[in-house]
Amino acid sequence: MLAGQAGAPQLAGSSLKAALDADWDDPAARGQALAVVLQCL
Repeated sequence: MLAGQAGAPQLAGSSLKAALDADWDDPAARGQALAVVLQCL
């Protein structure tokens, strides 16, 4: 998949939320997950 080839394996899965494996009830964890997504892009 293109995302994996681009060095962003988190974006290649069927579920971005599952790939990030964050505590989605924790605002700090959500912010960290967003930072990971932005780094991938």
